[in-house]
Amino acid sequence: MNQDLSKSTDDIIVGLDIGTSKVCVLVVATDSSRQTLNILGIGLADSEGLRRGVVVHIEKR
Repeated sequence: MNQDLSKSTDDIIVGLDIGTSKVCVLVVATDSSRQTLNILGIGLADSEGLRRGVVVHIEKR
């Protein structure tokens, strides 16, 4: 992962996938001078309170 934020970046892009079993996230920075994407972070967590795409336990954390 490239974490040198001093380089020229144009935009930060976040992809978020909220599923019934897990939540995934990807954060990238665009670099138009080199036409690349630099990964800034990734994440994965168990999902609770969802069933078939519907919130079933809103108070569940």
